[in-house]
Amino acid sequence: ILAAVRGHTDPAVAATPVIMVTADLTPGTERRLLAAGASAFLPKPVDIASLLAQVDAHALRAVRA
Repeated sequence: ILAAVRGHTDPAVAATPVIMVTADLTPGTERRLLAAGASAFLPKPVDIASLLAQVDAHALRAVRA
């Protein structure tokens, strides 16, 4: 899914923030996902406050752009 979003021909779609949520906490997972184009990384179980903070941060960036 991440590759499809980042590789999309529509620049607005390609720039859509993608917050990756995963239970894979092996060393390097966060770095790998961010390097692949994820906007943020959250480990499971998801802390709702952290998720909302990420959504707010990316929404504010979009409004300012």
